[in-house]
Formats: sequence, C-alpha cells, structure tokens
Amino acid sequence: MYKDGDCIEIYVQGNRDFYARIVDVTSSGEIIQLLPNNYRQSNYFKAGKVYKIPDSDDHFDLTVGPPYGQDQIIVYASEVPLGDVTLEQVGHGLHRYRGSMKDLAVQTRGIAVMGTDQGAQEGAEFYEASWALTTGK
Repeated sequence: MYKDGDCIEIYVQGNRDFYARIVDVTSSGEIIQLLPNNYRQSNYFKAGKVYKIPDSDDHFDLTVGPPYGQDQIIVYASEVPLGDVTLEQVGHGLHRYRGSMKDLAVQTRGIAVMGTDQGAQEGAEFYEASWALTTGK
C-alpha cells in the first residue's frame, strides 16, 4: 500500500519502439493522464530500454494524495503515434479525460472510419496493460 506523500514510480519497457499513454483511474473514477504531461511531453520509447517515470531528468513527481483507495494505472502502447483525445487541465501539469474508459481506449487507438478511396493502410499492433495499486493515509 502506498501512503499519503509517497512517490510512485512507473517502469515501462517494450520489445519494439513504441508510443505510450499512461493514465491513472483514481478510486473516485477520474481518469488522469500521467504521461504525456506538461513536464514530459515525449511519449516515445526505444525497444529494450527500461524507462522510469518520472526519471531523474523529469521535473515532476507522482505523489500519493486523496482520494485514497484502489487506483488503476493503465498503459496504452502502439508502434505508431496514438490517437488524440480531448483533455482538460487539472493542475500540477496533469490532464483529465471526461469520457468513459471504453471511449478513451478507442480514441487512443486512433480508430476512424475511412473511405476506400483513401488507399489501404497497414495495421499496427496495440497493447494495453493495467496494474492496481492501493493508496491510503
């Protein structure tokens, strides 16, 4: 269990170069995008390298605070840039997504209807992983 004021570190590694979006679904159901954020806008990662978020050259920490309970950290990753999502600033360099988790996943994948006259596009692999963590006072 992570206590109030503890710093959380997230580690990611891929077997291919990838782009990632990392979100925290808080115990109150808010969807907060942790990366990219105002302090680290790069979301591109090289294959085989272990990345720590936040890292020593980042200018932010991920610090535990209310609301406490069960959070879920979700990493969306793809070998192509991720789809755009509409976010609103919530302070501390972070942004909130106001839709559902299902909508976020669809928008992150960048799924769109395209006419057949626009030519065929090859598919790209997409990966989604999540971890639960508990926070408290």
